Amino acid sequence: MPKKFIFRLTLLNAIVVTTFILVTSWAIYNTACFLVEGMVMDVGRQDQFKSALFEYLLSFSLFAVVVGSTLHFYLTNKLIRPLKELIKSTQRMKEGFYPEPIQVHASDEMGQLIDHFNQLVEQIKMNDQQRRRIVSDLSHEFRTPLSNLNGYLNAMKNGVIEGESKLYESLLNESKRLTNLMGC
Repeated sequence: MPKKFIFRLTLLNAIVVTTFILVTSWAIYNTACFLVEGMVMDVGRQDQFKSALFEYLLSFSLFAVVVGSTLHFYLTNKLIRPLKELIKSTQRMKEGFYPEPIQVHASDEMGQLIDHFNQLVEQIKMNDQQRRRIVSDLSHEFRTPLSNLNGYLNAMKNGVIEGESKLYESLLNESKRLTNLMGC
C-alpha cells in the first residue's frame, strides 16, 4: 500500500511540476520570440533562433521534470518510511504480538503519531498484564472455596460425613464468599 501511495504522490507532483514548467517555458518562448521579431534580423535567423530556443526549453523542461520527480520520489519515500514501520507494527499487533517501540527521530506530526502509538502499545501491554494477574488471582480465590464445597458435598454424598448445622453453615459461608467474589 505505501508504494502505491508514493507513486500516486509522485505522479501528482510530476503533473503539477510539468504543468508549471510547460506554462513557464511557453511564456519564455513567446516572450523571447516577440523580442527577437522586434530586432532587425532576417527571417532565416529568426526561425533558427526560435527552433534553438524551443529545443533548449523542451530539453530543460524534460530534464527538470525527470530530476524533480525522481528527487520527489526519493524524499517522499524517506518521509513515509516511519509510516511503513507503523503499518508493520500494527500488523504485528493484529497477529497477536507486541511490536518493539518504533524509533522517533522527529517531533512533527509523524513523530507525534509514532510516539502516541508507542505509548498505546505500552498501555495495552500493561493492561494485558493486569488482566492476566486479575484472572490468576480470581482463579486462585475461586479454587479454594470451590474445593471446600466439592470436598464436603462429595463426602456427604458418599456417606463419609453427616450433615449437621455447623457443616451447613460452613458450606453456606463458602457459597456466600463465592457470590461476593463474583460481585453479585
